[in-house]
Amino acid sequence: MLLVAALALQVAGLYAPTVPGPDTGLPGLDKVGHLLMFAAPAALATLLGARWVLVALVVHALVSEPLQGWVAPQREADPLDAVADLLGIAAGVALARALRRRSAIMEG
Repeated sequence: MLLVAALALQVAGLYAPTVPGPDTGLPGLDKVGHLLMFAAPAALATLLGARWVLVALVVHALVSEPLQGWVAPQREADPLDAVADLLGIAAGVALARALRRRSAIMEG
């Protein structure tokens, strides 16, 4: 259920007609948002053993930027957002694996 919620938030954030959240003026802050929107479901999918979700996340990361311009024309496609998405997936998988190793060490 948590994975479904994370995926729903990701879709809502990526395809909202306007950029969600406050405009802080900090350069690159949207990249952090992209990273987190992909890291959370990637970590959850890894912990749940749902590898197919990871494949879907990679495909979504690659097609979401061009698709954004079509679904929400007032938003601009940015290839660096796709890079942040892919880095988020890698970070989420790494975090989940580290948590698993730590849990195994503590149990063992």
